[in-house]
Amino acid sequence: MSRDVYEEAHGGYRYGSRNREGESIIDFTSAYDLALPNTCFQKRDSHLVTFKNGRNLSQIDFFLIRRRARRECKDCKAIPGETLTTQHRLLVLHMKIRKWKPKKNAVEKPKIRWWSLKGTKQEDFKNSMAAEAIWSLDDDTNAMWEAMESCIKRVVSSILGVSKGK
Repeated sequence: MSRDVYEEAHGGYRYGSRNREGESIIDFTSAYDLALPNTCFQKRDSHLVTFKNGRNLSQIDFFLIRRRARRECKDCKAIPGETLTTQHRLLVLHMKIRKWKPKKNAVEKPKIRWWSLKGTKQEDFKNSMAAEAIWSLDDDTNAMWEAMESCIKRVVSSILGVSKGK
């Protein structure tokens, strides 16, 4: 396993030595663009050990996260006093959840104000559409559809108005 692949998935802090099973986890994380946040924070051994059986101590439980989400991880540790089962320790990951914000440079198109098609505007729309009557049944279906669409948009835009697109 190359050093680059290991460093992309593993933070460098671990309990014990590398073994074949650990390398297979690293291979899996690199194949699926994941990371192990347990290994990114320097901790005491008691906060790294996730499995304890008598004198046998091991770090066998891991969180897997997307590699690009590593910077949202604030802390990860095993809680020494709490046991999930008789031998496994509770593993805790603290993450900062960012609030999603829409992109500021997103271009929004102006929209027809369909929500104001009520009352007298609705009657004006019906009368204007009846007066237009530009579509005929002799044309190709696509041409007829495009003519109807442009006619409706033109009439509605003049009656209802168009938003600024923000």
